[in-house]
Amino acid sequence: MTFQLKDVLETAGPTASLVFASWIFLQLLGQEFVSAFDRYRTLVTEYRAIETSNDRRRHIAEQIPLYKRRCEQMQRATVIGAIAAMMLIFTLLSGTIVTIIGHDWPPLKYLGAASTVAGLSLLLWAASYLILENRCVVDVLHSEVKDLPDVARKATVQPDE
Repeated sequence: MTFQLKDVLETAGPTASLVFASWIFLQLLGQEFVSAFDRYRTLVTEYRAIETSNDRRRHIAEQIPLYKRRCEQMQRATVIGAIAAMMLIFTLLSGTIVTIIGHDWPPLKYLGAASTVAGLSLLLWAASYLILENRCVVDVLHSEVKDLPDVARKATVQPDE
């Protein structure tokens, strides 16, 4: 079982870039989750405050479920993204092991290929949650200005009556 380190690095390099990219994407998902969760907690606190006007409370009550949904979507996306990153790390490890042992070991080769396809597919699935979350943001943007008729009209949002 002789191998050259250069061969291992050439095998690991391209896959490592996929792993790094997936971890960067995972950080983005985590930041989106933290941002939505912080805003969710702020809205709940503001809703509970006695000095909040009834109009504002109504809009906050409209936004709280939207932020809750955003948090849930980003939590799911983060879990899916973490599993995707682990699958791509398995791809990296399986390719490296095959290079070190010097011949194709079919079970490891097929598991490595399957983990590549699964990992990339999971990244697509996690990214789809960003699209869903983006839709929630639009709903929140509209809700935020409904109690300000002049601003709402300028923002092409139907103001409250």
